[in-house]
Amino acid sequence: MRTYFCLPGAWMGAWSWQFVLQRLRAAGHEARAHCFPGVGERAAELAPQLDNDAFLADTLATLEREDLREIVLVGHSFGSLIAGLVADRMPERVAHLVIIDGGIPQDGQSIFGRIPPHIAAKRRTLVKRLHDTEVLPFAPVGSL
Repeated sequence: MRTYFCLPGAWMGAWSWQFVLQRLRAAGHEARAHCFPGVGERAAELAPQLDNDAFLADTLATLEREDLREIVLVGHSFGSLIAGLVADRMPERVAHLVIIDGGIPQDGQSIFGRIPPHIAAKRRTLVKRLHDTEVLPFAPVGSL
């Protein structure tokens, strides 16, 4: 049996994996989902200094603290970016890397470098507009 460690997409929490985790556990695997600080179950940790480096550091610290090894690391969408970085930083802990609906940028490439320029421009404008906006977390599926 394997240990699955799942990283959610942007603005999602560990709750977004609940149905997948149930199926993996029913098949006899250990399965966990991580939640990045500032979103989902950890929305109270939202802070201006949160960035990809903070999400990476948080994920690495979790793997170390829980002594997870030989994991199947699963990244969905934005989580695939962090999953790729985790696999690069801790290859001794990652047995397999699974990317779902995402991608891993090359060194020095931002996520904006992977999408058409006109879409990147629209997203940059949106980010500037939302800079001073309070972001409300999604409600976990079970609470709906």
